[in-house]
Amino acid sequence: MIYSHLELQVFDHLRQEITNNAKVELTYEMPVSLGRKYEADILIYHEDAHIALVEVKKPLTIDNISRAEINLKNLALSQGYLYAIITDDKQYRLWEAKDGLEGTFRDVSLKDIIDVIKSIKTLIDDVESKKPHADEFCKEVQRLADEYLAGDNDRIGRIKTFVTGCKDNDFEVKDGRLRFSDIKKENEFFEQLIETFNGDTVYRYTSLNSLFLMLQSGSQGMCCLVGMNDKSEVYYADRYLNRESGKTAYDRNKENNYFILSCVEDKPEEDLMMWRLYGDNTKGVRIKYTPKDMPDGFRFAKIFYGSDIKKHPGLDFIRETQELKFGAIKFWFRHFDYWKHFFKPYDYAIEHEVRLLYETTSSNPPKKIDWIKGGEFSILMPLALFDEKKFPLDIEEIKIGPNMSARDTNLLQIRQLVKDKSIQPISKDVDKNVTVSRIEHYRS
Repeated sequence: MIYSHLELQVFDHLRQEITNNAKVELTYEMPVSLGRKYEADILIYHEDAHIALVEVKKPLTIDNISRAEINLKNLALSQGYLYAIITDDKQYRLWEAKDGLEGTFRDVSLKDIIDVIKSIKTLIDDVESKKPHADEFCKEVQRLADEYLAGDNDRIGRIKTFVTGCKDNDFEVKDGRLRFSDIKKENEFFEQLIETFNGDTVYRYTSLNSLFLMLQSGSQGMCCLVGMNDKSEVYYADRYLNRESGKTAYDRNKENNYFILSCVEDKPEEDLMMWRLYGDNTKGVRIKYTPKDMPDGFRFAKIFYGSDIKKHPGLDFIRETQELKFGAIKFWFRHFDYWKHFFKPYDYAIEHEVRLLYETTSSNPPKKIDWIKGGEFSILMPLALFDEKKFPLDIEEIKIGPNMSARDTNLLQIRQLVKDKSIQPISKDVDKNVTVSRIEHYRS
């Protein structure tokens, strides 16, 4: 990174003047900017207290700084900085985060900036002395659970039991935020909010082609997020929590690393709606799975649905937990981008979905990842393939859709394919385990 003469001059000048006159030891940094990601020219902070971002611009004319002011405000708010400064080393413009995005930069002197730094010494002292106390966190989270999860007694009870067992060393202050010190502890927290599926049976409605590829390869496949039927649900939690500011609609590094298999909870009868929506309009198949122990990288849990068209108590609880302040520091979940895939709107509650989620960053890689063209929108996407014996779901039964083409012939052929590939445990009795749907009255 090559810095301009003016940037280096401002860096040295600010550091010298603030150190000599504000009597506060701060850290000054000129970050390395990679690619097109916007970065401020100078960062001023003290351990976990984010003080100010500085942008060096010359001349300080409206045309030259208007875009910089917008970018700097957004960056300061997203990274938790208290102030943003634009300067040419002679004139200074200052914005305060407490004024929000609607706040404006105002002309100030260098002495004004030094006075501002002096005034936040209490914040710096607070960060140095403040230690997260588990009992304080426990009390606040229990209050929020009672308020936002009212009526959901089992979930409230799990959360209260978990936070009561938290210790002071389960928390840390990092990057100006309070968080669980161990990602495993944060996952334990979410496991109280998102119910792990412990039942004996789930069902998956899918197309005949998906079944054929699965049986033919002897592998179980999971599509990445890009291949989901409803693209909006990938961003549902983010939009509900207003976390999308500054984000693009597509993040290939995230969407291509998470793989999903959607099932429904065990019901005594077939579900015509599910046949229509996911079973190729009754021309596909219904697969009965038996869950096994979950290998590393997999999670099998019930979807947490909203309680009304515009209301989701679970996400409201998450939002308010992240608004908790301990001293000058807010709480933060750093692994929410993983857990957000278990929240869906009220509109889908009738589906009773149980979701299998796999993350490729785990130490348990798939047998291979192939690229396919599929889905309603013919999108190119990765498909994670797992050895059938190592996959956490066993195929117990297959139901043939009531309107499958050449249904009787395909019934016999599927039975033969299952036997030829020795798919366990279904191949033990294919006549019993591969049958035709009981639904007879359906308008095609």
